[in-house]
Amino acid sequence: MRAGLHNLGFTLAEMLVAMAMLAVLTHSALLYVPDWISQHQAQAAIRVLQSAVNLARLAAVNKRVNIVVCPGDDQTCGGRDTWHQGILIFEDHDNSRSFSHLDVPVAQLPGFDHGHVVWRSFRNRRYLLFTPRGMTAWQNGHFRYCPNSQAAQFARQLTLNYAGRTYVSADRNNDGIHEDPYGEPLTCG
Repeated sequence: MRAGLHNLGFTLAEMLVAMAMLAVLTHSALLYVPDWISQHQAQAAIRVLQSAVNLARLAAVNKRVNIVVCPGDDQTCGGRDTWHQGILIFEDHDNSRSFSHLDVPVAQLPGFDHGHVVWRSFRNRRYLLFTPRGMTAWQNGHFRYCPNSQAAQFARQLTLNYAGRTYVSADRNNDGIHEDPYGEPLTCG
């Protein structure tokens, strides 16, 4: 080799060390992919619920009619704990709290299959009603999302006050599990 000319290649040992480091890093990263996906799905589910509630509240105020939000698809309100199968939002012109030929659909949101959502409220109804003033019919409560795995670290909660405002749960004590408004850890199951 001539003086002053540097070898720009890799030795076999350097190449093997680099490949071993890449394999370890790839393996470590792949261990976190399922958790990352579950985290993303939980956040997406809560965003969908929050968007549905905000849309219904806005529609009630703008259209000056009662708006119902219920679990359902194909313009039919479903069972109390079937919010993950889809969400139906409609103008409730006949005040029946279920979709009929007199009512006008506002939105139909698709469901998701990676978890389930339950709605618990003060008045224990399977639907949520917004009045023309944007208030609920004294239905303060919460939506709780739990993944199919029932893992508490992916549970999320959307709290709704009677005025129709929403609050998303957070992990305030940094233990990896979100808490409800009273500071209690969210649970699934």
